[in-house]
Amino acid sequence: MILLPDYPDKVILAHRIRVERLALLGTLTLIGTGAWWLLPAMDGSAELLPRMGPVVVMFTAALLLADLIEYGPVQRSRIGTAANVAWPAVLVFAGIAVGDLGDDLGEYLGKSDSLIAILIMFSIALVLRQVSNRLLGSSLNVRRYRGLTSLGALALSTALIFSLAAPIELFAIILFTVSVTMVPDLITKDEDHAARKKFGTALDAAESKLLVLRGQGISLEQASSILKTAREEGWSNPERGLEMIEDALIDAEKIQAIALDLDDIRKDSLAAVERAEAITVEAASPRKAFKLGDREAQHGALREAELMYRRAKNRSAVIIEHWQDALDAIGEADAAIGSESGQQLDNVRSILHSAREAMADENPKEAIYITSSIQGHLDSLIATTSEAEQAILDAQNAIAGAAGDIPIFNQRWLPAILL
Repeated sequence: MILLPDYPDKVILAHRIRVERLALLGTLTLIGTGAWWLLPAMDGSAELLPRMGPVVVMFTAALLLADLIEYGPVQRSRIGTAANVAWPAVLVFAGIAVGDLGDDLGEYLGKSDSLIAILIMFSIALVLRQVSNRLLGSSLNVRRYRGLTSLGALALSTALIFSLAAPIELFAIILFTVSVTMVPDLITKDEDHAARKKFGTALDAAESKLLVLRGQGISLEQASSILKTAREEGWSNPERGLEMIEDALIDAEKIQAIALDLDDIRKDSLAAVERAEAITVEAASPRKAFKLGDREAQHGALREAELMYRRAKNRSAVIIEHWQDALDAIGEADAAIGSESGQQLDNVRSILHSAREAMADENPKEAIYITSSIQGHLDSLIATTSEAEQAILDAQNAIAGAAGDIPIFNQRWLPAILL
């Protein structure tokens, strides 16, 4: 059997439609039952207020019935809230019904319908309490929310008790049963309470210190960013938050130390750049790095400014130490090559051109390294030339000594060979 690709979706949709129809039928049934129950009070044949309780419960259940279909996080919170508010009120009505039965045991047994109704209300109150405990007991924040809703439930129950002139003993019972969960929910502290308190104190102290440093004109972007992340994550993970605060303070101390030494670093860098420019005007990278350092310092990026100043000083030091030596080495290599031509000399000239390119890139150390190999090439070329000339001379002498043994028709080529 081959199923169409959308067959599962169609099955789910059909099932959902059936469930929604059933929920709609239940909603209409609850509304109709509530209206029927309230009808005698509308014409004055019964008291209105005692009949309002069950009607409110049925109407609320009709509204919450749709949440049982979706049953997502929002729907579960609504159901739990309604159950937590409703169960003390249902318990109040059950207690009032018990009081109406009287004190005689015979009267209790003679009102079986009332006993059944009371048992049903007690069962409903117990179920609602269990539902609220299950849906609103997952975490500390949820339990605190349950405690707040319990305050509302207690207020509603108290209003019902005094408005219906119920005995004071019933109020004591309701207060006790609600307080069993309400008081722990409101006063319970989580395991990390002490760590969170320590984190909050450390965070406030760190932020105050950073404000003082900012007032001194010190830029602390990285430390501020770390503290911002610590504020966002530290409340849920205090240990990690404390580590991030410590990192931020260490970074702030480093920036503060850099700010104190930056002026001296700039002076040393400027002196080195000026000495390099006195040697050659072609070296522009030290001055460029120095200007970038000034720009970063103006923007408050002291760490980057220090790096630029040190880079300018290092480049200047290379130029001061090696520039003249590189020029001398290139000049000596150029003089050694001279104006001679040939393929081998052209290769040596390409090496010398690479040295000049290194000088153009402001890398005199590389230029010195390149030119140091030129003399070796020249020595090798001279040795090769001397060996070639000696070989030619030996060949000429051999040919001259063997001239009498050469056939007559080849003797006319000897002068050309010997030459």
